Amino acid sequence: MAKKTSQKPSRAIRKLKKLNRQAASDSSESGEIFEAKAQAFLDRNDFPQAIKNFRLALSYYVRNYGPENPKTIEVTQFLALALSHSGCYREAKELFARVLPFSERNLGPDHPETLEQLICVANNLYFLKDFAGAGDIFARVEAARLKSLGPEDNETIRAGILLGATLTRRDCHLEARKLYERILKAQKSVPSSEDSLVLVVMNKLSETLTALGENKAAKDILVQALAICEKNLRPDSIKTKDAAVALYRCHMSLGENEAATIMLERYLATIINGIGPDSPKAMDLLANVATQVKKKGHLEKARSLFAAVVAARQVFSGPEDPDTLEAILNLAQCLQALKDLEGARDLLTENLLLAQRVFGASHPKTIQFRESLAAILRGLGDEAGSLAILEKGPGPSSKRGSARS
Repeated sequence: MAKKTSQKPSRAIRKLKKLNRQAASDSSESGEIFEAKAQAFLDRNDFPQAIKNFRLALSYYVRNYGPENPKTIEVTQFLALALSHSGCYREAKELFARVLPFSERNLGPDHPETLEQLICVANNLYFLKDFAGAGDIFARVEAARLKSLGPEDNETIRAGILLGATLTRRDCHLEARKLYERILKAQKSVPSSEDSLVLVVMNKLSETLTALGENKAAKDILVQALAICEKNLRPDSIKTKDAAVALYRCHMSLGENEAATIMLERYLATIINGIGPDSPKAMDLLANVATQVKKKGHLEKARSLFAAVVAARQVFSGPEDPDTLEAILNLAQCLQALKDLEGARDLLTENLLLAQRVFGASHPKTIQFRESLAAILRGLGDEAGSLAILEKGPGPSSKRGSARS
């Protein structure tokens, strides 16, 4: 028996090869060949080619089997799906709506497949900004799933989240709040897995409360959500990250800077990854935490944080960016506090002339560079060098200027 490898072709491609071998002797298989080609392109996310071949397959099936044949219905749905992925929402919606009566008649209006088709219609209406039309359909789906699956099933909750999104887009925040609170009230157990959508609902409720100006109520919901994440999920889970980032932002919006700082210290990596490690906001947060940690006397930890800020600024902002130079100054002052005077001296000496060029010789930041370097040189016993820095301005590297004085 041949050993299986990870490079085996997809089912669609294997089917296509089989059909191509049959094509020469059996012309009636041409519709299936087009369908298999389309599925192979769909597997590779090549939506234009998938759409082209699904259209050819659909034309063949309609001509040979009729519009209500199961093969015709199936290909119509796949074509609609590919169109939706390509942003052709209007045509996708019309195709999904075309097969919907067939499913309602043959499977029943509350059959899971019928409800999935309804969701597809509503999703395309949503992308077409028909939020009222999409909301009506999502409400129908949620009601059907409440009846058949109960309020705690993820599929029921998902329908509620989709309905809530349409309410939010229509600025119906009070209705959205009632919906999310109803969903949460119906839950009899605490979510204990990453798959649970209850935490998503809690996050949506906090966003809705914030939109209504009820920031403290939003914070209370997020505190509960984060406590659930800490108890039941991994620290690096997506839902833990979302709850931590949201709660940090909520503290900031309420002016609770101390609480926000504590959040940053506890969930620093999580929050920065949530915001984007290369974003200016993330670097500002990292610098803020480093400053707070230094104030608390945790100098070694502060040094590593300031060094991370410098490295990030140099890569993403550039060595001559004012924020990069300020980060270097902060790191040097932290090294000075740690009595690493040689390290602080070398860092400031390397960047003093650059600071003077970027800020200007008389700018407060340049003066800070000079005064810090002078103090460090004095701490190393180099009184002459310290005085020279303070008197001559540009620094020890500017030998020609100091010789003329």
